[in-house]
Amino acid sequence: MHSTSRRWGAARPADHQHLPPPVKSARARNAPTALRCHSVKMTVIDNIALRSAILAQFPNAQVLTPFDRNYAVASHEHIKTVFAPEFRSELIVHFGVTDWSIVWDCDKFARHAASLAHIKHALALRAKADSTTPEGMAFGVVCYSQGGQRGLGHAINILITKRGVETWEPQTQEFIMLTPAERESAWLVLI
Repeated sequence: MHSTSRRWGAARPADHQHLPPPVKSARARNAPTALRCHSVKMTVIDNIALRSAILAQFPNAQVLTPFDRNYAVASHEHIKTVFAPEFRSELIVHFGVTDWSIVWDCDKFARHAASLAHIKHALALRAKADSTTPEGMAFGVVCYSQGGQRGLGHAINILITKRGVETWEPQTQEFIMLTPAERESAWLVLI
C-alpha cells in the first residue's frame, strides 16, 4: 500500500469511511469543552459489570479495563449532539486532520475519540470529584473483523449508555450496529 493521503469524498478503499464535514449547529458552537455535568445523578457502572456487559456482546474478545474501578455511563444523545461535533472540530482545528491516510486510519480515530471522551469526563468532574465520582468514562475501542471476515480488521468505539452496549464509528461520527458475525469476530476491547 502507498502512503498518499486521500481528500474527503475522493475514491478510497471500500472498507474505509471518510469524515463528513463538521457540524456547525448552534449547540455545537456553544458547547463547553468538557462533558456537561447535569444536576441529575450520573449513572455509574463498576469494572466487573462493565466487563460482563461487554463480554455478553463480544464473547470472544479480550476485554481490558485496567485503569479505573468504576465508569460513568455515556449519554447517547450527548455523544450525537455535543461530543461528535467537538471531536470533529478538534480533528480539524487542533490537529489539522482533514484526510484519511494510511497513517491516520481507523485505530487512530477510535483511540483519539476514546481519549477525548475520558479527558472531557475528567475535566468536567475534577472540581467536584469525591469518593463517589466515577473515575473513568465507559467509552473505549473495539477491534473486530468487518463482515466477520479475517483480514478485514477495523477499529471503532464501544461505549455503555443507558441503552446498553453501543458502537460508534468515529470516522463518520455515527452510531452503528455490528452484525452477530462482527461481534463474534472482535478480538480486543480496551476501555
